[in-house]
Amino acid sequence: MAETQRLKELYEFGPFRVDPEKETLLRAGEPVPLTPKTFQILLVLVRHSREIVTKDDLLKTVWPDTFVEEANLSRNIFMLRKALGESPQDHKYILTVPGRGYRLAENVRLVPDEEFSLVAANRQKVEVQVTEKLSLKWLVAVAAVVVIAAAAALWRVFEHRPALTARDTIVLAEFANSTGDPVFDDTLRQGMAVQLEQSPYLSLVSEDRIRHTLSLMGEPEDARLTPKLARQVCERLGSAAVIEGSIARIGTRYVLGLHATNCSTGETVDDEQAQVAKEENILGALTQIAGKFRSRAGESLATVQQYATPLAEASTPSLEALRAYSAAWKIAFSNPQEAILLLERAIRVDPGFAMAWSLQGRIYADLWESVLARQSMSKAYELRQRASDRERFFIEAHYEDGVVGDLKKVQETCGLWAQTYPRDAVPHNDLAWTDQELGRYDDSVREANVAVDLDPDFTPGYNNLAWAYVLSDRPEDAEKTLERAADRKLEMPEMLVMRYYIASLKGDRAGMEQAAAQGRGLSEAEDWLAYEQATALAFSGRLKQAQTMLRRAVQSSRQANQPERAAMYEAGMAVREAFYGKATGAKRDALAALALSHGRDVEWGAALADALSGDFPDSRTLAADLEKRFPNDTFVRAIYLPELRALAALHDRDPAKAVELLEAATPLELGVPGSWSAFFGSLDPAYLRGEAYLAGHRGSDAVAGFRKVLAHPGIVFTNPVGALARLQLARVYALMGDKEKAKSAYEKFLALWKDADTDIPVLMAARRENAEIGMPNR
Repeated sequence: MAETQRLKELYEFGPFRVDPEKETLLRAGEPVPLTPKTFQILLVLVRHSREIVTKDDLLKTVWPDTFVEEANLSRNIFMLRKALGESPQDHKYILTVPGRGYRLAENVRLVPDEEFSLVAANRQKVEVQVTEKLSLKWLVAVAAVVVIAAAAALWRVFEHRPALTARDTIVLAEFANSTGDPVFDDTLRQGMAVQLEQSPYLSLVSEDRIRHTLSLMGEPEDARLTPKLARQVCERLGSAAVIEGSIARIGTRYVLGLHATNCSTGETVDDEQAQVAKEENILGALTQIAGKFRSRAGESLATVQQYATPLAEASTPSLEALRAYSAAWKIAFSNPQEAILLLERAIRVDPGFAMAWSLQGRIYADLWESVLARQSMSKAYELRQRASDRERFFIEAHYEDGVVGDLKKVQETCGLWAQTYPRDAVPHNDLAWTDQELGRYDDSVREANVAVDLDPDFTPGYNNLAWAYVLSDRPEDAEKTLERAADRKLEMPEMLVMRYYIASLKGDRAGMEQAAAQGRGLSEAEDWLAYEQATALAFSGRLKQAQTMLRRAVQSSRQANQPERAAMYEAGMAVREAFYGKATGAKRDALAALALSHGRDVEWGAALADALSGDFPDSRTLAADLEKRFPNDTFVRAIYLPELRALAALHDRDPAKAVELLEAATPLELGVPGSWSAFFGSLDPAYLRGEAYLAGHRGSDAVAGFRKVLAHPGIVFTNPVGALARLQLARVYALMGDKEKAKSAYEKFLALWKDADTDIPVLMAARRENAEIGMPNR
């Protein structure tokens, strides 16, 4: 009698092999010691390869009969990571999914046991020998059976082939609403989009791209996307399919339908239908037919089940709230103030609508209203379990950036988001933005290019790409990027500000005036451009004219009901006044800023102005508040507080301590915090380090610090340290006894400030020092 042999369960990932029966982990054949519980955690993660395993599931599986604290799980995860050779900065195998659990990042292979393979091979030899003795008649019969089976398998392959591939895109048309109830208008399309966007496999054509295509077709950008129009858009874009939805009332029941059509052939890809008796069950029916379509389109059952949060849980059970939210999305970036009102309506109807809170926070952040943004983002984070996986990434990334300020966590979340949804442009765009904050401009260029490649009509992608080029001193590439966007009729107010910025860097006064003129009367650009004009005037020492332009920027922001934006303009001018020695004006502007807002960057600007003016009691009070309110904020910890403390050390005549304090800022000093451009720019740590070296009579080190500032005009822009670095170089050369270089540096600064206000202390000191040097020896 033949002996049966059961295949043992063995797994491999990376260089590791896991044997559940023996409870062993091998690396390159060598055992890796693990405690029993740590091994069980590994086994659960391996058996759920690349799937998120919640902390609750791990606790219940590994400790089924005992209650243990979550800290016990964390310790075992730490030991497992250590055994796998991970470092605290590089989690190659075990990834943390914030607020949810853990995931094994590697692909896992199920492999046969070597001993069983040997037995199976021997048995195969015996079977071959027996087979060779079969009669020809039996061979023919077996061959016939094989042919029939192969034909049946081939028929099944073609019968059940995926309707769509992982490279295809889909155009989602408006729902045909024959009920006469306007609450379904736009609402069901938004609900279907939420459901389909949960899929890592499917890719909907973005609203930006649809609007752009409609304009190229000669249609209004806000035209209703009827099935006929949707098919035309689909054909133009080379998309694979159009999804048309419908809702009708038949007797007392609602009938929902989904019809998907191949754009090229007109063939039906899928037809789904569901009936419900009550209006409150409609969103559940929408969830049902969306899931069926995902399976029919070719998505694996595993991901359909994993990313299938019901619509009532993923967004809202209220059709009225969903309708307001859908309308807000359409105008979120073209008319943000109106979008905020629509989101307030959605939140009034359903206070638990997480994505409505998060989108509201995002819009407030774009308007530089950080206090309101933090409130909305914090509420969204509290409600994040009422969101789909994709939406939860959005909520968590913006909370970590706008509330916590932990840029490392932002990168981790966006990285996992991009990995989970590889066809989504948004996480790559957010990574590009974060890379700019961290001063990693090559990385920012790469991520922004990925975003634009994924969605060629994604306006923020072009905006981030152009900024990355500007900040890395590549203005020509930035201009080409803006031209690419303009060719596609993509525009946003910030791009106009960037054109002014680029013209200023190139010394193109006509280009600056043209951009400023185009911004007059343009919402979200007029005040910003007025402020940029004010900072350009201040950069060359024309503070009185700068103050006049500043008043225009502040007034415009306040009229638009944007007090924090106005406060940042006041704080930015306070910093400039303080750098130039105008302590009275600096204090006036700092107090005006704090009267309007106590946002993070407003307090920072006021604290810096106070410290530069020698008002350390007020500066320390503001610094303490920043430290208390933003304990994990990357810039508060690495830039803001070290700078304020270094200025205090310089005031106390301790330049060595100032240099030591500024070391924490070195990794980030090329970065540009989100709203920092409203103040001055970056590279202040390098400038202050140069001042500390100068005070400590370390001439060569001081020269290096000031030259670093001057080497990055795209980052510095109108930051006052860009002007003052020239003056400080003159002072260093004078200290070093090099009169010729000192004279040259003084003259460069005085040429820049040839039209400056004559009563500025910095200018008066520079003229006096230059005169004292006299003519250098030849």
